[in-house]
Amino acid sequence: MRLDRTSGIKVLALVFLACSCSLTNARGTLSPIKMVNPGYPDELFAAGIEGRAVITVTVLVDGTVDDCVVKSTDHDLFAEAALVAAKRWMFSPHLVNGQPVNQKVNIPFEFKLPGGLKSAIKLNHINRPFGRQVFKPFKPDIPIIRFRDLTPRMRPRALNLGVPAYPPELLGTGIRGTAVVKFFVDLDGQVINPQIIRADEPEFGIPAFFSVINSEFKPVPDRGQPIYVQAQRVIEFSEDMNSRSRRGARRHRNLEE
Repeated sequence: MRLDRTSGIKVLALVFLACSCSLTNARGTLSPIKMVNPGYPDELFAAGIEGRAVITVTVLVDGTVDDCVVKSTDHDLFAEAALVAAKRWMFSPHLVNGQPVNQKVNIPFEFKLPGGLKSAIKLNHINRPFGRQVFKPFKPDIPIIRFRDLTPRMRPRALNLGVPAYPPELLGTGIRGTAVVKFFVDLDGQVINPQIIRADEPEFGIPAFFSVINSEFKPVPDRGQPIYVQAQRVIEFSEDMNSRSRRGARRHRNLEE
């Protein structure tokens, strides 16, 4: 998934004035006349990380800033970006008895991603280990039909059905059981959005999960139009399943829902 950095990103920069004790009763104003937003650090953007950095600056008598230091930050890269931006800010001079004086100011920079883009980045990271979009939102105009509501002729036909291996950590225990994985067959016949519904043993969950992800089906048309099919796969586990993979593959073709 390629993400466009210009997709509506707005970095909010808010100014709060922190007057020192000796100037708390002083008359005068100090407000920004030029605000520069920091660039979103590439590494943190790609990871979908949000945060803030507070930069303390000294506003000089001419309104320019000096002595920029990091007061606090959620990440060093946010601090670096905020520092670069803060140095370019300008303020109206702070007046005391009608005369401009130097004044320290805290500038908090908020790094925020729009909700939709943040979700897309999160999904991109989740999907990266699988090499494809295993988890993705549904297209709202495509109907979702349960497997059991389709006629036998219309039900998904497995082109490639992943066969799990018995968990090595359970070898020698003789433990048998099942795992149930819910999933959807998308418009291309690929498994998306799998979810472990039940596993008699926790160790059965992971191999069942990945065997479903590695399965592929023939897309199901509905009057010529593709549909999403919601299904479940029930997988039986026993120690001898590794030595009977072909027979096991047939036994693991248990689809329902």
